[in-house]
Amino acid sequence: PENIVRIGGRRHPAVTITGEQVYSYLNLSTASILRKEGHNVRYIHCQTENISFKRLVKILERESPDLIVIFSQHVTLPVEIKIAEVSKKINSKIAFVGPFATALGKKFFGFSPFIDFVAFREYEYVIRDLVNTLDRKKNLSSVKGLIYKKDKRIIKNRPRQLIQNLDELPIPAYDLVDLTKFYETVNLRRPVANTITSRGCPFQCIFCTFPNTIYSHQFRAQSPERVFEEAKHLIDEFGIKELRYDDDTFEISAKRVFEICKLFKEEDLDVTWSQQCRPHLMTKAITKAMADAGCVRILFGTESGSDYILKLIKKGMTKKQMITGLRNTKNAGIMRHNCFIFGFPWETMKTIKESFDFACKSNSEFTQFTIANPLPGTPFFDYVKKHDLFIGDYWNRDSFSSSGIKLKHMTKEQLDNFLKDVNKRYYTRPEYISMMLKLSTRSTDHFKLVLRLFRAFLIRKKEGWI
Repeated sequence: PENIVRIGGRRHPAVTITGEQVYSYLNLSTASILRKEGHNVRYIHCQTENISFKRLVKILERESPDLIVIFSQHVTLPVEIKIAEVSKKINSKIAFVGPFATALGKKFFGFSPFIDFVAFREYEYVIRDLVNTLDRKKNLSSVKGLIYKKDKRIIKNRPRQLIQNLDELPIPAYDLVDLTKFYETVNLRRPVANTITSRGCPFQCIFCTFPNTIYSHQFRAQSPERVFEEAKHLIDEFGIKELRYDDDTFEISAKRVFEICKLFKEEDLDVTWSQQCRPHLMTKAITKAMADAGCVRILFGTESGSDYILKLIKKGMTKKQMITGLRNTKNAGIMRHNCFIFGFPWETMKTIKESFDFACKSNSEFTQFTIANPLPGTPFFDYVKKHDLFIGDYWNRDSFSSSGIKLKHMTKEQLDNFLKDVNKRYYTRPEYISMMLKLSTRSTDHFKLVLRLFRAFLIRKKEGWI
């Protein structure tokens, strides 16, 4: 709570240096399932509710919940452990969920003697079964997907099968949070809702945490009708003006995308939307359909402008393919949001300069530059650990803005300085400024967006990030 996270992740409940805040979609999905079972649920988001750790303790003491569920992250672990300690003082059980807890499994219990459970992989139904089992005082061995303590032993049950039919899941309990308080600088309109229409990605990127831990590489998707139903619910019940689809890869099934776009266009929804895609899958037809249906921005995991690095990280596409997809997106009138990662073990000054040059030539409206961060459960993490490349404690630091691994061809300081310098160089180029000034004339919303981006730039500069 008061140990505010200074990095942003769309899937993780956190606050960024510019004040952006997001909620956990999976936690709200779990809450909705628990409600259907007749249980009372509260979602506490400390940042948006301005809840300090001291106040959180008072809330927990007053409400004395039977079970506390925490979406664990390596950078918030110290606070999470303190909450676990509090849980024992009020006789509450505590469960940890998410990619980090899943990846560590039994080892996660080594962080604290106060941890009761870990629900691994997809956890909505695991938490439901755990709550029902505790409520009925039944044997925990029947709860698939659960790791728990029994006497002095840590027991890992059989995994629960992945949810094949995502349409069967109820609409998440969005009413448990104030959606007007959650946003990202890059959103065109507000209020905005973060949601998911599919799980799993068949591609094998070595650094990606969700497919390698909780979702798997098996692609499973909601039907176009279910996607539309949830969108309509958010618009009608909460006045949402923009939807942020946080799928690993939204356009795995082009047929499904075309059907979703058709529904959105036919109903003429008063909503804009954005999603994550792979540039090499972005054809002229699919970008046009998205634009016609209200898509205003696409986030691309471009990662690198070096084919050498792209191959080593198993990105599954080439620089040439990315150029084509980005061009198709631009020509359709959709804003591009590129994400680059510097600092893989094989990186050289030449490869990171290739990436920066590629970013400048693409000249996308939004471009993120971050440091390669090996997260538990990923092949990248296993490689770094096997070759003894970690610097210090790898899960108790902000390692997205500063390198945490030893590099073969450059020093940590060289990489960190390049990252700090690269943002200033990218966002102060005449070509970029000219493009954004032109963008600001599209509409009032676009004008406000450009002003927010300028403000975010100044904040990052003041904080020393640029």
